[in-house]
Amino acid sequence: MMRTVLALLVLSLLAPAAHACPEIVVPLDPKDPAFKSSAWGSALRQYKGRRHKRALKTLRKVGAKLQKDVAALFHPNKDGKTAPNKTIQRWLQKHVHTRHPGVLIRSDRFTYPAFVWWAWADTACRAGAFVEAKVALGHVRRLRPGADLLHHEALVLLRTQKPKEARALLSKAPPDSFLTPYLEGLLARADGLEDVARAKLLEAKRASDLDDQRQAVDKALTGP
Repeated sequence: MMRTVLALLVLSLLAPAAHACPEIVVPLDPKDPAFKSSAWGSALRQYKGRRHKRALKTLRKVGAKLQKDVAALFHPNKDGKTAPNKTIQRWLQKHVHTRHPGVLIRSDRFTYPAFVWWAWADTACRAGAFVEAKVALGHVRRLRPGADLLHHEALVLLRTQKPKEARALLSKAPPDSFLTPYLEGLLARADGLEDVARAKLLEAKRASDLDDQRQAVDKALTGP
C-alpha cells in the first residue's frame, strides 16, 4: 500500500520551503466522514484549525502507522507466516468496515479518504514538500477525478520547475478569476516576461478574496 510514501516523507523533510501553496482553496466539508475516523480525526481537526505544520506532522505519523499495520497484517513475515484472521478482521472493522472509515479499498488496494489526501497535499505544499504534495494529489485524482484539481496540480508542477507541464494543465483547467491570471503570471515569469507577469499578478490580486491569496500575490510581485 502506497510503498513510496515513507521514502517521500524522508525526502520531503529535506525539501526547501522556499515557496508555499496557500493559493489553492481546498473544499473543506466539516461533515466529511474522515473527520470522525479513528485514524485521521486529530490530524484533520488540526488542519481545519489551520495548524498546518502540526497537521502535516500528524498526517505523516498516522500514514506511516497504517502502512506498517498493512505490511504486518497482509504480507507474510520473514518466516512466511501471516497474521491471524481474527487480528486482521479486528483491524478491518476498526479502519475499513466502519461508519467512518479511515482506510478505503479501491481496485484491491488500500488508500485513504480523498479529503485526507487533499489535506496532506495542501500541508505538504505549504511546507515546501512539493514531491510529497504531488503524490497526495495523485491519490485525490484517482479517488475523485475532476477539473477542479488542475489548478492545484499545475501550481505544484510550477513549484517543481516544470512550467511546460504546468502550462499544459492550465490550458485544460476551467477559467478562474484568481487562479488563471495568477498561474499565467507565474508562467510568464518562468519565461522571463516580467511585464506580462506583473500585469497578470496584479489582475489576480484584484480578483483575490482571501488573505492567503493576496499574500501569495504580494510575495510573487516582490520575489524573483
